[in-house]
Amino acid sequence: MIYADDLGWNDVSFHGSPQIPTPNIDALALNGLTLQNYYGEWLCTPSRAALLTGKYPIRNGLQHCIILGGEATGLPLNQVILPQHLKKFGYKTHMIGKQDSLSFLVASWISNQNYTPTYRGFDSFLGYWNGVIDPFDHTYYESHIKIPNRKGFYGLDFHNGTTPMPSAQSRYVTHVFTEAAEDIIKNHDVSQPLFLYLAQFAVHGYPLMQAPSEDISKFKYIDNIGRRIHAATVSVMDQSVGSVFEALHKKDMLENTIFLFVSDNGALIDPDIGGFGSNYPLRGNKYTQWEGGIHVPAVIWSPFVEAGQATNLPSVYACF
Repeated sequence: MIYADDLGWNDVSFHGSPQIPTPNIDALALNGLTLQNYYGEWLCTPSRAALLTGKYPIRNGLQHCIILGGEATGLPLNQVILPQHLKKFGYKTHMIGKQDSLSFLVASWISNQNYTPTYRGFDSFLGYWNGVIDPFDHTYYESHIKIPNRKGFYGLDFHNGTTPMPSAQSRYVTHVFTEAAEDIIKNHDVSQPLFLYLAQFAVHGYPLMQAPSEDISKFKYIDNIGRRIHAATVSVMDQSVGSVFEALHKKDMLENTIFLFVSDNGALIDPDIGGFGSNYPLRGNKYTQWEGGIHVPAVIWSPFVEAGQATNLPSVYACF
């Protein structure tokens, strides 16, 4: 599963985007099943909680706004999540990318490490615990949480399991995550089933959009620089989709694979707060309950699915 962050309805070319070609995601849609009425939540924390539990966010107390760094809350430990279920059936389970809804991170976080992915059913984790990091130096800054005698905090948020990992700093995080996914697939023992949850950074901003310069240069025809950088982040993520698919092919795993690509919520479209996505023709954006905030791109590819199909059947993260 590849889980995009803040990808808009009109940010993929299989939905008709005239600006941003997404050939690898389009190929999944052309050869798989497009979910035309797939709904997430209005924001990342409730969406991810619903995805991992199969329950509406209000049933686990995460229907509210995002979990901020240092905030003493998280997905309750009495909630059994997807990888824990899959372990019962012999799956190897790996998570890469954004943790977010699992968080329970306070100053003495070590006493709460049971909330981190490798304590909740994942065999490995590489990524960040908070909602967003700088995509190049992998740091997190929080100024909204109220801490006595402090204006906020700042520091590295990149971990291998529970161990800080500064060695990847300066590398664009979407590339780091993609390579980690490729390594997991390459080294996987195919006698066991695999669940790989790749929760990509892309296409989130921090708070401004950032992407490698060589990818930004591909979109010189887009006048607005913010939109141009956004297009580059989408393009890098599309390359990630192709790379992961190719890794599965090289490992001869495609004949028994279900490949899901989906976004957590709609795009942020307000440039004043770093939003340069597009949900056209849907009304609204991330942070709203309008269609643009919750109606998201979703594709399933599998040899068990008839190619080139689309369904208008309403689909949601949580089913009960």
